[in-house]
Amino acid sequence: MGRRRGLGSGPKPGSARGYPEPWCFGELNTFSDFLRNDDAVEALCWGYEQFRFAEREGDIRRSPLWQAFWQIKRWSKTGLMWSDLARVDFEGGSFLLAPLREQRIFLSQQRGLALAELQILRPDVCIFLTGPDYDFILEDLFPGLEMSPVDVAPARELATLIHPALPLRSYRTYHPRALRMQKKWDYLSQIERAVLAQE
Repeated sequence: MGRRRGLGSGPKPGSARGYPEPWCFGELNTFSDFLRNDDAVEALCWGYEQFRFAEREGDIRRSPLWQAFWQIKRWSKTGLMWSDLARVDFEGGSFLLAPLREQRIFLSQQRGLALAELQILRPDVCIFLTGPDYDFILEDLFPGLEMSPVDVAPARELATLIHPALPLRSYRTYHPRALRMQKKWDYLSQIERAVLAQE
């Protein structure tokens, strides 16, 4: 298992991505790199600060994930925070590819993190762009979680999430890549309408 993105691979991010500040940290591509480097936390913070939600990353910004991010950011009265539900990848791919034993270990290690973020940020709305394959993580984080359909879409595709630790306006739908491929991009607009209807 490793981090979601390597920041220190290949050409240094400062020069390769046009970030205003140069990369001045050690290699940071694996969890081993993270453990070995004293400045790893500082490097991650620097990387996310420079990344600015793909603001300067033309090819990345055009990906379905970031198109969805910027579409939601344009909603009325919206401030946006992004976080990964599974905060690691497995051998450069999906967390779901990890053996079940490793998945369980990871989930036990991160269990309180999402709850702490929610308590600190106190959002009015939560949108999980994870799809049903990650529901077991949501159910692990929020025991007793209830899901009900939004409008006519099946709950497997678009659901309202009900749990005391979540805001009243919480939703889960497919990852934007799946929304695009399955021609269900309008689910984002359905969520926006549901949010506005509850103001």
